[in-house]
Order: sequence, then structure tokens, then C-alpha cells
Amino acid sequence: MIHRLTRVGAAIGPIAAAAIAIAWSACAVAAPAEGLRNQGRWTYTQRSTRNVIEYMATTPSAQDADTWLLVACSTDEQLTVAVVHTGAFRFPLAPVSQLKLQAAGLPNLAMTGKSVEAKQVVIDPRRMRHVMPVLIETDEFALSIPEQNGTLHEYTFMMQPNDRALAPLRSLCLASRSDA
Repeated sequence: MIHRLTRVGAAIGPIAAAAIAIAWSACAVAAPAEGLRNQGRWTYTQRSTRNVIEYMATTPSAQDADTWLLVACSTDEQLTVAVVHTGAFRFPLAPVSQLKLQAAGLPNLAMTGKSVEAKQVVIDPRRMRHVMPVLIETDEFALSIPEQNGTLHEYTFMMQPNDRALAPLRSLCLASRSDA
């Protein structure tokens, strides 16, 4: 698994790679990894690397326990939001696709997603910086990911409770910013 994480980390960066590690650890049958904490359906942790603290939280999809929403933020305010399958999605992903996001209080939104191998879709962080503050207040939201042929696969993520799991992410990466 470390080799797989290294290859993925090189493509998407250390925060998202660490978030994938959380998802794999959280869904493992063995004892939870050191430092992981739980709140409701959320698993969350933090780690320090080179004077930067990374905060990560993940929650499984209601439809597929192997598919996880990952939200990560570092003290240098880099936000990563991704949907990760612990193995590989069971359908072919396009390198770049338009995802459909639905949530109470939001119009249906088209979001750009970039796939990494066959197991991860990283959502445009600039758009997610504006959308996540609304999403974390909702009970749930649905995200549709298209196959290469356009067929949509919907994943629902339960967002509540999340006050402890997302608190550092909320204050660092989801607060209103003038440059976002």
C-alpha cells in the first residue's frame, strides 16, 4: 500500500495522498491507525510535515462503503476535496469530467473533477472553497461522477455531525477570503 500511496502522492500532492491513507485506514478491518479520531461517520486526523500542519477528514458514501469523500487543508490554506475509491471505481473515469453536485440550499452545480488513476476524482479547489461552507452545514449532499461514456454514478455523503471533524478545516480553508 505504501508504494501505491507514493505513486498517487506524486500526482496529487501530499495532502490528498495522506487523505487517501486515512480513507484506507478508516475502512480497514484492523484496529484504527494511530491519531485517527471519529465523529459520527467522519474519521479525521492531523499531521505535521515541514512546519505545515495538515488537517484531513473523510466520510464514506451512503451507497458504497468503499467510496469516500476526503476534505483536507493545510496551515498554508491549500484545500483538497476528492472522492476516493479504496480500490478502483468500477467504471472508467475520464481524465477530466464535469461532476454534478446537489445539496439543499444550493442550485445544482457543475464542478470540474480530475481523475487520478482509476481510484480518485479531485474536485476543483477554487470552486469547492466557495461551496464547502454551505455543504458542511447541510445534512447531506449528492455528487454524480460520470463514466467516460457519460453514464452518471451518484454518491451521497452524510455531512452531520461534523463540528469536531471539520473545525480546523473550516477555520483555515473555508473562512471567507478576499483572494478566493
